[in-house]
Amino acid sequence: VCGDSLVLMDHGPLSFRVVIDGTGHGQIAHDISVEAAGAIEQALQEQLEGIPTAAAEMRELGATALDALMLRVLDGAHARIRGSRGAAMGIAAIDGRRRQLHFLGIGNTRILQLGYKGWEGVSRDGQLGVSFRPPAIQHFALHPGDVILQTSDGIRTSTLRGVRAKRPGASLNLEAIAYQL
Repeated sequence: VCGDSLVLMDHGPLSFRVVIDGTGHGQIAHDISVEAAGAIEQALQEQLEGIPTAAAEMRELGATALDALMLRVLDGAHARIRGSRGAAMGIAAIDGRRRQLHFLGIGNTRILQLGYKGWEGVSRDGQLGVSFRPPAIQHFALHPGDVILQTSDGIRTSTLRGVRAKRPGASLNLEAIAYQL
């Protein structure tokens, strides 16, 4: 039994990738992560209802509105699993039209960009469903050939921090990256 869950949802040029790590081990951690994933999925569907999917029609959904949507999803998931042991969670929202990634993390989740320049998103201390400081949403530019790795603490990313493409647009060896993980 695994205590990690994923939520993957696309909406026009927006793509949401969420990693949830239930606190503890075994069935209890699994149950928490599944409950949080259900809450996030429901909150995303509710928040995206009425937002057009065509990129040309999404001009009014700017970075600030996307950040606000992410915070509402976080609040909904937090309320739904309140009283449990809690969970770590990282939400990545990719705006394909603007080529930008927005990241919000609580607890022991992380996100890395393994492209030419590279960056690492920072999660805030705390636990979804228990308590956490107000999250900071980070914004990162995306470029062709970027490889984005989003994990919980079950994956050691320290060996990958030095992995970089030799030049902009150069591809990375995904098989070698997977082997290192």
